[in-house]
Amino acid sequence: MLAGLIGHVEKKGDPTLIWTVDDNGWVYEGRITTPTQALYHGYPLLPSDALAKIVIARYADWAYKQDDAQALSALQNALERYP
Repeated sequence: MLAGLIGHVEKKGDPTLIWTVDDNGWVYEGRITTPTQALYHGYPLLPSDALAKIVIARYADWAYKQDDAQALSALQNALERYP
């Protein structure tokens, strides 16, 4: 959530979609399963999924502003995983 990778549509106050980039560069999408409890079902996006590039671009904006070695390493791994 820190990187702001959340969808704009809400169900009972919770975003219906969220995304994250893990340390190994995988991009995960979470879809709400239980609104009001913020429970999500997550899965990795495939390297061929065009949405991954959009998520990585948004993550890159955040990671560069943080100037955090771990975030920048995750970004580099994501750029290699999703060419």
